Amino acid sequence: MTLLLWTAAVVFAGLVLLTRARVKTAVQHWLPEVRKRQWRPASTADPLADLGTYELAYLMGDAGHAIDAALVTLHHGGAVRISREGEVSAVTGVPVPTDPLERAVLDTLATDPHRPRSAPELRAALRFTPVLTSIHRRLEDLGMLTPDEAVEPTRARLVELLTASVGATVVPWLLLVAAAVFFPVDWLAALGAALLGTAAGGLGIREHVLGRRAIDTIGGHGGWHGDRFLVHRVAPEAASALLRKSDAARRGPAKRRALVPVGLAVALGGLAVLADPTLQTALRPPEPESESGGAGTGYGGCGGGCGGCG
Repeated sequence: MTLLLWTAAVVFAGLVLLTRARVKTAVQHWLPEVRKRQWRPASTADPLADLGTYELAYLMGDAGHAIDAALVTLHHGGAVRISREGEVSAVTGVPVPTDPLERAVLDTLATDPHRPRSAPELRAALRFTPVLTSIHRRLEDLGMLTPDEAVEPTRARLVELLTASVGATVVPWLLLVAAAVFFPVDWLAALGAALLGTAAGGLGIREHVLGRRAIDTIGGHGGWHGDRFLVHRVAPEAASALLRKSDAARRGPAKRRALVPVGLAVALGGLAVLADPTLQTALRPPEPESESGGAGTGYGGCGGGCGGCG
């Protein structure tokens, strides 16, 4: 039984050390290459000036947030009507907008002009359209978005390391307990094997934590679990510039905030900037109390004149 204990401890310790070395290689050599490809701001007053309203909305939230900004813009311009129940319908006789996303919204409504669509239904229908895919791709090309697949190899190594580390820590002790109950054992040797596994597991878990922190330096948004399409990471420099732009739009003088187009205000501040809370509720009804509170629009207010529900 003592031999089995040492065999298990040595095998797991070897797995931990091997996987730990792979993780260190990925963190030290591969992740820095990912960071080099990420966006860096130009030395201008507004480094995000080249981005359009819906690109900013996508960067600030996701495809659904960009669609919300487009719906509010169309509603404010009279091209669509949004009821208190959140049903969206097109208004005839209004000039066709030039923006591709706004046109995509109207084209979706035009497929069945006599049936209003709910806001969630429109978000689901438009989420994978070419216009939003092209926005995502452009932000990736600029280095503002890093697809989560870019860190997937490192993360896979970290999962392997955590598994081996837990095994190295737990299995020898379980065998030691079994030996204490069923078999005679050299306690000193058995304890040494268990401590070897614990030490190797501790090293592995420490490296796992450091590796996760290294992945976090790639940027936030997305995470370790979630919808694969939306899992991406905003480059840290882009996130900082975006938050500065959002703060400037929300905290500037009232006269300046009133000049901000409603779509841009929503893109930077979320639906909470709307002067009419009925429209906000129509587009994003509050989640049940048991859920993670709110509809993801907890941004500060804005003095812009935002349209109400029709």
